[in-house]
Amino acid sequence: MKNVSSAIYAQLIYMLGMGVGLLFFPNLLLGIFSISPATDVWVRVVGALALVLTFYYYTMLRQQNTTFFWATVWGRYAFCITLAGLVAFGFGETPLYLFAALEFLLAGWAHFALTNTKTA
Repeated sequence: MKNVSSAIYAQLIYMLGMGVGLLFFPNLLLGIFSISPATDVWVRVVGALALVLTFYYYTMLRQQNTTFFWATVWGRYAFCITLAGLVAFGFGETPLYLFAALEFLLAGWAHFALTNTKTA
C-alpha cells in the first residue's frame, strides 16, 4: 500500500501546486507553459477547485480509501482524454498536452500500484 500512497501523494502535491498557482498567480503559471494570459476569473475558479480536490485527496489518503483511489485513476484518465480533445478540436492550446501527459503518468502510477496491491 506504500506505493499506492506515494502515487496519490504525488498527485496531491501536483494539484496543490496547480491550485495555488492558478488561484493566486495564474498568468505567471500560464506563462511558464506558453499559454495565453488569463483575462477572466475562470482560471482562478479552476485553481480554487483544484485546492478543494487537494483536500479530498488528503482526507482519503489518510483514510487509505482504495475505492476513492480507483475513482481518481479513472477520473484522471477521463481528464487526460478531455484535455487532449480540447486541443485536438481547437479549443485549447498545445501545452495542454503536457498536462494531459503528466496526469496520465500520475494516474498510470496509481493504477499500477493499486493493481499490484490488489493481487499481493
